[in-house]
Amino acid sequence: MHKYKGVKKVLNVYALYKGNEYICDGTAYQIANKTGLKIQTIRHYNTQAYRDRVSEQGKRLVKIGRELVYDNDNY
Repeated sequence: MHKYKGVKKVLNVYALYKGNEYICDGTAYQIANKTGLKIQTIRHYNTQAYRDRVSEQGKRLVKIGRELVYDNDNY
């Protein structure tokens, strides 16, 4: 149970960049749907191992907030 009343889950919201170019934003699932990438790929972009290996021109996933999903939301 979350500390927020009626909240089913809390999802992180990210922005995806390629170098300095903005691609899209949303939850990991939303970004995967918008870009056609696998959800595992989006999650990999958020790992320290990927960030250590990628150049400044590579894809970057930046956490920009949270999205609350309530009990009556269809997600």
